[in-house]
Amino acid sequence: MDPLTEKRHIPVIGMFFSAGFTLWILLILIFYIIYSKKYRLLFTLLPFIFNYLIILAGPSNAEFRYIIPMYLSLPIMYGCVINEIKKGEKS
Repeated sequence: MDPLTEKRHIPVIGMFFSAGFTLWILLILIFYIIYSKKYRLLFTLLPFIFNYLIILAGPSNAEFRYIIPMYLSLPIMYGCVINEIKKGEKS
């Protein structure tokens, strides 16, 4: 991990060490849910929204260690939302 943290200035690698990257993914998922009119799926994203708001309200709002749970749950968050929307389209 140390060689990667030294290369944060490279655009693609630096994106994964940014707290804003998870916010953009979260916002894209929220807008996609609103676009597909599956409003009850917003409840699945509430823990992530609250987590991000708590991080922003805290004194160390740009620390990567507080965003790690959101990075680890990105595939789960994305998979749940897309899976529910695909199920709704089939029926």
